Amino acid sequence: MKKNFIFIFIFCFLLGGVTWHFLKSSVPEVYHPPVASTKPSVSGPERVMDRHLLSDTLIYIFGPASKSIVQDNLFDLGAPIGGGCDFYKMTYDKDQKVIDPFTRCPAGVRDINAAMFVPANALRRAAIDKTCRLLATKKETREHALTLANIKASVPVTEASFRALYFAFHKSPMTDDAQWKKSLSTDSQWSKTVYSLCTSPTWQTL
Repeated sequence: MKKNFIFIFIFCFLLGGVTWHFLKSSVPEVYHPPVASTKPSVSGPERVMDRHLLSDTLIYIFGPASKSIVQDNLFDLGAPIGGGCDFYKMTYDKDQKVIDPFTRCPAGVRDINAAMFVPANALRRAAIDKTCRLLATKKETREHALTLANIKASVPVTEASFRALYFAFHKSPMTDDAQWKKSLSTDSQWSKTVYSLCTSPTWQTL
Protein backbone atom coordinates (compact mmCIF):
# COMPACT_ATOMS: atom_id res chain seq x y z
CA MET A 1 0.00 0.00 0.00
CA LYS A 2 2.77 2.39 0.96
CA LYS A 3 4.69 1.54 -2.23
CA ASN A 4 1.60 2.24 -4.34
CA PHE A 5 1.17 5.62 -2.66
CA ILE A 6 4.79 6.58 -3.35
CA PHE A 7 4.44 5.46 -6.97
CA ILE A 8 1.24 7.51 -7.45
CA PHE A 9 2.89 10.56 -5.84
CA ILE A 10 5.93 10.38 -8.16
CA PHE A 11 3.68 9.85 -11.19
CA CYS A 12 1.54 12.89 -10.36
CA PHE A 13 4.62 15.03 -9.72
CA LEU A 14 6.13 14.14 -13.10
CA LEU A 15 2.81 14.60 -14.86
CA GLY A 16 2.37 18.01 -13.31
CA GLY A 17 5.85 19.10 -14.42
CA VAL A 18 5.21 18.01 -18.01
CA THR A 19 1.84 19.80 -18.05
CA TRP A 20 3.37 23.04 -16.71
CA HIS A 21 6.19 22.93 -19.30
CA PHE A 22 3.63 22.43 -22.09
CA LEU A 23 1.41 25.30 -20.93
CA LYS A 24 4.39 27.63 -20.51
CA SER A 25 5.75 26.87 -24.00
CA SER A 26 2.34 27.39 -25.62
CA VAL A 27 1.90 30.92 -24.26
CA PRO A 28 3.77 33.52 -26.39
CA GLU A 29 6.18 35.73 -24.55
CA VAL A 30 5.22 39.39 -24.33
CA TYR A 31 7.88 41.82 -25.59
CA HIS A 32 8.60 44.68 -23.23
CA PRO A 33 10.43 47.52 -24.95
CA PRO A 34 13.37 48.95 -23.04
CA VAL A 35 12.58 51.96 -20.95
CA ALA A 36 14.28 55.11 -22.19
CA SER A 37 16.83 56.52 -19.83
CA THR A 38 15.75 59.66 -18.05
CA LYS A 39 19.38 60.71 -17.58
CA PRO A 40 19.96 63.92 -19.53
CA SER A 41 22.46 63.73 -22.36
CA VAL A 42 25.60 65.78 -21.97
CA SER A 43 27.08 67.32 -25.10
CA GLY A 44 30.62 68.58 -25.28
CA PRO A 45 31.75 72.02 -26.37
CA GLU A 46 31.25 72.94 -30.01
CA ARG A 47 34.29 72.01 -32.07
CA VAL A 48 35.86 74.63 -34.29
CA MET A 49 38.68 74.46 -36.81
CA ASP A 50 42.20 74.43 -35.43
CA ARG A 51 44.84 76.83 -36.74
CA HIS A 52 45.98 74.41 -39.46
CA LEU A 53 42.58 73.87 -41.04
CA LEU A 54 41.59 77.49 -40.45
CA SER A 55 44.73 78.77 -42.18
CA ASP A 56 44.39 76.33 -45.09
CA THR A 57 40.77 77.39 -45.64
CA LEU A 58 41.51 81.11 -45.60
CA ILE A 59 44.50 80.74 -47.93
CA TYR A 60 42.39 78.69 -50.34
CA ILE A 61 39.69 81.39 -50.40
CA PHE A 62 41.93 84.45 -50.45
CA GLY A 63 44.84 83.09 -52.47
CA PRO A 64 48.64 83.00 -52.13
CA ALA A 65 48.84 86.71 -51.29
CA SER A 66 47.02 85.97 -48.05
CA LYS A 67 49.70 83.68 -46.61
CA SER A 68 51.72 86.27 -44.72
CA ILE A 69 48.57 87.88 -43.27
CA VAL A 70 47.21 84.52 -42.11
CA GLN A 71 50.55 83.41 -40.70
CA ASP A 72 51.39 86.60 -38.82
CA ASN A 73 47.94 87.30 -37.39
CA LEU A 74 46.45 83.85 -36.89
CA PHE A 75 48.64 80.79 -37.33
CA ASP A 76 51.59 81.97 -35.24
CA LEU A 77 49.37 82.53 -32.19
CA GLY A 78 49.51 78.77 -31.69
CA ALA A 79 47.78 77.18 -28.70
CA PRO A 80 44.94 79.70 -28.19
CA ILE A 81 43.74 79.00 -31.74
CA GLY A 82 44.04 75.23 -31.32
CA GLY A 83 46.23 72.68 -33.05
CA GLY A 84 49.71 71.51 -32.09
CA CYS A 85 52.78 71.03 -34.23
CA ASP A 86 55.35 68.35 -34.96
CA PHE A 87 59.09 69.11 -34.93
CA TYR A 88 59.65 66.17 -37.27
CA LYS A 89 57.58 67.79 -40.02
CA MET A 90 59.75 70.90 -40.15
CA THR A 91 62.33 71.06 -42.93
CA TYR A 92 65.13 73.63 -43.09
CA ASP A 93 67.03 75.42 -45.81
CA LYS A 94 70.82 75.92 -45.84
CA ASP A 95 70.47 78.87 -43.48
CA GLN A 96 68.56 76.74 -40.98
CA LYS A 97 65.29 78.54 -41.61
CA VAL A 98 62.05 76.57 -41.71
CA ILE A 99 61.04 76.20 -45.36
CA ASP A 100 57.29 75.99 -44.73
CA PRO A 101 56.29 78.50 -42.02
CA PHE A 102 52.99 76.68 -41.54
CA THR A 103 54.83 73.74 -39.98
CA ARG A 104 56.63 75.89 -37.40
CA CYS A 105 56.16 75.74 -33.64
CA PRO A 106 56.31 79.47 -32.84
CA ALA A 107 55.91 78.94 -29.11
CA GLY A 108 58.11 75.86 -28.91
CA VAL A 109 57.03 73.17 -26.45
CA ARG A 110 53.76 74.95 -25.71
CA ASP A 111 52.71 74.46 -29.33
CA ILE A 112 53.71 70.78 -29.36
CA ASN A 113 51.40 70.07 -26.44
CA ALA A 114 48.59 72.33 -27.67
CA ALA A 115 45.11 70.82 -27.79
CA MET A 116 43.73 70.08 -31.23
CA PHE A 117 40.34 71.57 -30.40
CA VAL A 118 39.86 74.58 -28.15
CA PRO A 119 36.62 76.32 -27.26
CA ALA A 120 35.92 79.67 -28.83
CA ASN A 121 37.74 82.35 -26.86
CA ALA A 122 38.32 86.11 -26.97
CA LEU A 123 41.87 85.85 -28.34
CA ARG A 124 40.76 83.55 -31.16
CA ARG A 125 37.87 85.85 -32.10
CA ALA A 126 40.12 88.92 -32.06
CA ALA A 127 42.71 87.17 -34.23
CA ILE A 128 40.12 86.08 -36.78
CA ASP A 129 38.55 89.55 -36.80
CA LYS A 130 41.91 91.23 -37.53
CA THR A 131 42.89 88.64 -40.14
CA CYS A 132 39.57 88.90 -41.98
CA ARG A 133 39.66 92.71 -41.89
CA LEU A 134 43.10 92.73 -43.52
CA LEU A 135 42.09 90.14 -46.12
CA ALA A 136 38.86 91.95 -46.97
CA THR A 137 40.48 95.36 -47.39
CA LYS A 138 43.46 94.18 -49.43
CA LYS A 139 42.43 94.38 -53.08
CA GLU A 140 44.36 91.33 -54.27
CA THR A 141 43.07 88.94 -51.62
CA ARG A 142 39.50 90.29 -51.73
CA GLU A 143 39.29 89.91 -55.50
CA HIS A 144 40.72 86.38 -55.28
CA ALA A 145 37.77 85.44 -53.05
CA LEU A 146 35.35 87.04 -55.51
CA THR A 147 36.95 85.22 -58.45
CA LEU A 148 36.65 81.94 -56.57
CA ALA A 149 32.90 82.59 -56.39
CA ASN A 150 32.80 83.62 -60.09
CA ILE A 151 32.03 87.23 -59.19
CA LYS A 152 33.52 90.25 -60.93
CA ALA A 153 34.69 92.96 -58.58
CA SER A 154 32.79 95.52 -60.65
CA VAL A 155 29.47 93.73 -60.11
CA PRO A 156 27.39 95.17 -57.26
CA VAL A 157 26.19 93.05 -54.38
CA THR A 158 22.96 91.26 -55.27
CA GLU A 159 21.22 88.34 -53.66
CA ALA A 160 22.64 85.96 -56.28
CA SER A 161 26.22 87.25 -55.98
CA PHE A 162 26.02 87.29 -52.19
CA ARG A 163 24.87 83.67 -52.18
CA ALA A 164 27.74 82.72 -54.49
CA LEU A 165 30.28 84.25 -52.12
CA TYR A 166 28.48 82.79 -49.12
CA PHE A 167 29.06 79.27 -50.42
CA ALA A 168 32.75 79.95 -50.90
CA PHE A 169 32.87 79.93 -47.09
CA HIS A 170 29.88 77.83 -46.02
CA LYS A 171 28.63 74.35 -46.77
CA SER A 172 25.30 74.84 -44.99
CA PRO A 173 22.30 76.60 -46.60
CA MET A 174 21.91 80.33 -46.16
CA THR A 175 18.92 81.19 -44.01
CA ASP A 176 19.36 84.85 -43.08
CA ASP A 177 18.22 87.09 -45.95
CA ALA A 178 18.77 90.22 -43.87
CA GLN A 179 22.53 89.79 -44.16
CA TRP A 180 22.71 90.18 -47.94
CA LYS A 181 20.12 92.97 -47.93
CA LYS A 182 22.31 94.91 -45.52
CA SER A 183 25.31 94.38 -47.78
CA LEU A 184 23.29 95.43 -50.82
CA SER A 185 22.59 98.85 -49.38
CA THR A 186 25.95 99.64 -47.78
CA ASP A 187 28.74 97.87 -49.69
CA SER A 188 29.88 99.09 -53.08
CA GLN A 189 33.41 97.61 -52.97
CA TRP A 190 32.58 94.18 -51.50
CA SER A 191 35.00 94.71 -48.58
CA LYS A 192 32.28 94.82 -45.91
CA THR A 193 30.55 91.76 -47.36
CA VAL A 194 33.77 89.76 -47.58
CA TYR A 195 34.67 90.77 -44.04
CA SER A 196 31.21 89.85 -42.74
CA LEU A 197 31.32 86.37 -44.28
CA CYS A 198 34.93 85.79 -43.27
CA THR A 199 34.25 86.50 -39.60
CA SER A 200 31.08 84.40 -39.50
CA PRO A 201 31.59 81.63 -36.89
CA THR A 202 29.31 79.15 -38.70
CA TRP A 203 31.81 78.10 -41.40
CA GLN A 204 34.51 77.56 -38.75
CA THR A 205 32.43 74.92 -36.92
CA LEU A 206 33.27 71.27 -37.57
